Amino acid sequence: MDTARAFTSGIHLCVVYDQTKFPRFKEGSSVILRNVIKKPDGVAVTSNTKVFPCAEVSVPEHIVNQAKNLLHPPPAPTKTVSEALNSPPKERVSIKGTITQEEATRQVFVREERVNVKNIYIEDATSKCKVALWRSFAEKDIRPGDYVHITDVVINTFRNEVSLTTTSKTKITKTDCPPEVKVKQAVSGCVDGENMTFLLEDDTILTMPLELVEVALPNVEKEEIEINVAINKPAYQQYPVRGEERYEAGKAVDGRKSDLSSWGGQCTASESYKRTATWTTTNNERLPGVTYPDEYSDYVTSNLCEVEVYGE
Repeated sequence: MDTARAFTSGIHLCVVYDQTKFPRFKEGSSVILRNVIKKPDGVAVTSNTKVFPCAEVSVPEHIVNQAKNLLHPPPAPTKTVSEALNSPPKERVSIKGTITQEEATRQVFVREERVNVKNIYIEDATSKCKVALWRSFAEKDIRPGDYVHITDVVINTFRNEVSLTTTSKTKITKTDCPPEVKVKQAVSGCVDGENMTFLLEDDTILTMPLELVEVALPNVEKEEIEINVAINKPAYQQYPVRGEERYEAGKAVDGRKSDLSSWGGQCTASESYKRTATWTTTNNERLPGVTYPDEYSDYVTSNLCEVEVYGE
């Protein structure tokens, strides 16, 4: 039995090995101990120890709270999976994440005792790791798809694999998965009735109610939304070329890519990010009612130039 002894000047841990003496150690009771074994982190009470009752010892409230925290420390700080995997050995950490995989419970021998252990895999936005659930934790009612908070785990390295393992202080609770925010860049978009469909940079399609887009672009008229989305997709003009000459140029926007050259040029698509474009005007025409990005600026006249289209 673990107890914490509080004095007027401090606290230390008291481990009681003699079960017959358990009743003498109650919260709030005051005792005198003789023949204890001194340890670096406290004392041990054995069958040779004498426990004497005594008058109540007055202990300051803050020391009583320290004693309670010694026996029941707060959970270790919650870290990302990536941070947890890089924590120092024996340092307790807590993690949150989604269970992506589980293995069957098996039995291993620990000090000549059969002990249950089960491996699960936890993933968050930063990384994925294996967590070994020992003893009663192996029977915990959790499964793949559950979002869990696992406290007070420690690093374990075996055969060059770094994983986490439960401790006697560990608690496992299922909790709600926090909303995940993903930022995607739209290459273009088109209005389709009451919805708007976006072509995203990873070549996927996203459809959402048009009214949400209108809320996001409060200063853009409904009929201008398509062109606004297209023009806000930047292409950076890097090296305008006329014959053998090269000119410095500001960043320009190729608003419509392959049509309406008066909006900044025509861009021929290829599989790489480099594009060959033919420019026909001396500056980017700014259209009324359109929100332009900060990098939208004038550029010099040229027949050929090399541009880089981002978001494709």
